[in-house]
Amino acid sequence: MASSPPSQSGANFDLDAFLSADDESDGKALAKRSKSQPDTDEEGELFQIRRGPDAPGKTVPLPGLDDESGEQPNPSRRPPGTNPNAPASNIASDLLSKSAKKGKKANWIEAEPEKKKDEPEFDWAGLWYETRTKLLPVLGGGVVLYLLIYFLVSPMFGDRGYVPKLASVTGTISVNGKPLVGAQVFFHPLERKQDSNGKSFKITASVGETDATGRYELSYGKITDKLRGVVPGKCRVEIMSMDPTDINPKYFQANADAPTVEVKPGTQVINLELSK
Repeated sequence: MASSPPSQSGANFDLDAFLSADDESDGKALAKRSKSQPDTDEEGELFQIRRGPDAPGKTVPLPGLDDESGEQPNPSRRPPGTNPNAPASNIASDLLSKSAKKGKKANWIEAEPEKKKDEPEFDWAGLWYETRTKLLPVLGGGVVLYLLIYFLVSPMFGDRGYVPKLASVTGTISVNGKPLVGAQVFFHPLERKQDSNGKSFKITASVGETDATGRYELSYGKITDKLRGVVPGKCRVEIMSMDPTDINPKYFQANADAPTVEVKPGTQVINLELSK
């Protein structure tokens, strides 16, 4: 078969001019991309794809776009506060730690309770009013009652700083011939004051308590004072018992006709025989 001669249009086609035009267009695109990404690494730069018979069979994938290995491309600009020479894994860990710190700080601020702006102040005026109207009257009444009791009872105990001369008195108390057990007996001196060294002192009563046999012994002031004896002179006798029906009412303290005894200086025994 005879081959047909090439057409005039195919003979006039300039292949070299066509390839050079493609190279110029690719160069312009590369320059334009390099201006938009001035800091990219050499590995990330775009490369020229040749066209024509000498073009490679496989196209080279762009790093970070078509790479199936899963490696992250290096950023063109590193985040502030990171080491430019550090690997990408260290930079990522630094960013995660900083973001975690910021999140914790924000959560802590949100968790803080809001301070109350208008807190009620303590009512000092109300406290003073309650104290003045309720507490002070009670305290005043207690002081008055204490002073009243003191002035009523103090004459019974006399002047505790002065101890007069005492006479020892013991004896027994019986009611209808039976001993009076557990009763208290008082000898009240009729003279309530005694002079000594130009001063006048109050004197008090002597008291004793009967035992199982009805025996008693008088002590000046209180039984616990252990001052045995009675002030010599006339004394009014008072007897107190657990059962008042065992004692004649004339021995009660309120009776002005209570019997009296004469206490002489020295030691003496005074027995009291009572009848109902």
